[in-house]
Amino acid sequence: MTRVISCNTNGIRSAASKGFFDWLQREQADVVCIQETKAQRHQLTDPQFHPAGYHCYYNDAVKPGYSGTALYSRVKPQGVSCALGWDPADSEGRYLQADFRGGEGQARRQQGGCDVRQPDPQLCLPAVHDGERP
Repeated sequence: MTRVISCNTNGIRSAASKGFFDWLQREQADVVCIQETKAQRHQLTDPQFHPAGYHCYYNDAVKPGYSGTALYSRVKPQGVSCALGWDPADSEGRYLQADFRGGEGQARRQQGGCDVRQPDPQLCLPAVHDGERP
């Protein structure tokens, strides 16, 4: 059985300082969908933000310190998408989808009362791919 966790970190760097990654290791999830990372990729160079054993993907908001999503997966996804094709979702980094054989996982943060329509998302070319930096 696949274990999937979804959580709102309200700032991944703050969550890290409060033991988030220790908790994550204990949980042994296969897929982790994270909302409200509130960080840019260049601020996540510490190895803790790329946990061993996971393929890591981030989708940042254009505005620093705002919104953002991440997805960690033990199995490498067949594809990763990070765009719905409409703002403000795209510019706020509110959508990240990983496609797996037999299903998909999404890290999505949407405003309350928002009508979400999902056109075919564009393929994401993340700056962080499998824990490697360009």
